[in-house]
Amino acid sequence: MSKLPWHGPLFAVKGHLAERYALALKQTVKLDCPLKEFSVDRMGWSPQLAVTLGEDYLGGDALRYAIILSPDQATAPPLRRRFSYEAALVEEVYLAARATLLTLVESEPVVVELDCGLTFCRTAADVLGISAVVAEIDTPAATLRQTRRLLELGQGLGEKVRLLDDQYIDQMLGLVAQVGDPRKRALPGLIRQPIGSLWADVAGTTYVLRPPAGRLGYTLLIATRPQSFGDGVPVTALEIDDPRVGEVLHQQGFLHFNSAAMLLGKRLAELEIEALLAAGEPQPSGDGAVRRRQFAGAPAAQAALPPLYWELDGLQKRIAAGGGVNPAQLSPEARWALATPARDADVVGNLLSRFVRYDHRLLAHHHRRIIGAEWPRYSEAKRRYLEATFPYMTQGFIPRPAPPAGNGAAL
Repeated sequence: MSKLPWHGPLFAVKGHLAERYALALKQTVKLDCPLKEFSVDRMGWSPQLAVTLGEDYLGGDALRYAIILSPDQATAPPLRRRFSYEAALVEEVYLAARATLLTLVESEPVVVELDCGLTFCRTAADVLGISAVVAEIDTPAATLRQTRRLLELGQGLGEKVRLLDDQYIDQMLGLVAQVGDPRKRALPGLIRQPIGSLWADVAGTTYVLRPPAGRLGYTLLIATRPQSFGDGVPVTALEIDDPRVGEVLHQQGFLHFNSAAMLLGKRLAELEIEALLAAGEPQPSGDGAVRRRQFAGAPAAQAALPPLYWELDGLQKRIAAGGGVNPAQLSPEARWALATPARDADVVGNLLSRFVRYDHRLLAHHHRRIIGAEWPRYSEAKRRYLEATFPYMTQGFIPRPAPPAGNGAAL
């Protein structure tokens, strides 16, 4: 879990901060900033700007950017990630390079380049090539790069020939005028993360699950559009919707069912809440006794309970009678419901939450975009419930332009 918040208000940008953001945007991705006031997440991504600039305006391929205007921006949640490692890497920038950020943001924006070593990352197979990622910090004026250059020149100044070289001295003075005294500027160390398992918003969605470091085994490639690699390549490729995915993850040690019995009550409660919301109940209770009374007077909610509910209900009664949980005897839906990540929790949890969408907290943590896409189809009761449970949920949705007047849309 991140040390920095995953849920909270976005960082407001206006005035001189908006001007600095526009400068960084122009220098990095050659885009003009169309707004004077907007809000950004921890990486500097703005849902308001995404309306006109596109969701991937901070980099839609292998190379991604973050724009930092203030260390206070770290209190905003990460909303739009293309790769699973981005949140942890930007967090490391805020924590490890705080002294550098403090000196830079006094007068200019900071641009963080997230480089995974690939020129293109457009297919599921490309994601397999990501083994490490580096965060390079600088400004649109290349302040840190010029500072390093000035320090290098200073180290060579002691050579006799340099003391008599007016061009060399003029070059140093020019850099001093640009960056000031280099000895007063904190330079960040190398911020690099090795990458094991990861997910990527590439070719739909792609998950790469690797065996632990130093252990031989096959890499699992689970994707919307996986590719075949043929014999001799230690990669097992599966489509996300393949019924075997959960079983393979269990066999390879990425999922376990050790907590299945304890999860049963939680899952049954979540399915009851989901059914009540679908039936229009505005305030489904978190208390089991109260919720039972709500069901007693709501035939529509009873009818909305899915077959999974009754399967889990029967399993709970079996355990109460002294039985156990045999994953092989469960339906695929029940196996997802009762599985727990055994390793690579962030990546496996992200995949698991796609199949357990009634766990609103898990889905909100991993898949705001799924909630945003499905929001218009939710009942009014469910929208109010989620807004009350997650007060800042909708701030991450990309506002959609209203349909033009006179197009026949219902008023």
